[in-house]
Amino acid sequence: MSQSPKTVIVTGASSGIGLDIARTFLEQGANVVLNGRNADKLATAVARLAAPEHTASVAGNVGEKATGEMLVRTAVERFGRVDVLVNNAGSFAPKPFLEVTEEELDGILKGNLRGAYLTTQAAVRQMTEQGAGRSQSLF
Repeated sequence: MSQSPKTVIVTGASSGIGLDIARTFLEQGANVVLNGRNADKLATAVARLAAPEHTASVAGNVGEKATGEMLVRTAVERFGRVDVLVNNAGSFAPKPFLEVTEEELDGILKGNLRGAYLTTQAAVRQMTEQGAGRSQSLF
């Protein structure tokens, strides 16, 4: 009896650690749904992975509830389930700490904290329905 491949959602997967995480899961036989804020950069990342039958992507800011919901919906529609969520999306203000404005801090918290929270809520709803799943947040 063959075990079906796991389906993994990785946020912040357009480059860097997120893209490497997505690549590693693909190498292990998983299906991967990638997320990033910039649609063009995300499309380039997906193309570099060269595994169209095992990848899907959703561009958008995970700080928006609809993006997390769309990630889960895409995983379920394309691959039938969500087994793992990796919250990797994150941003920062590339300036000295004392120069970060409240507006910039709000943007950072929206993507980093609110995004992980809302995306995890959406994924856990699906995982609960399935009876299994895992979530990991990188901060």
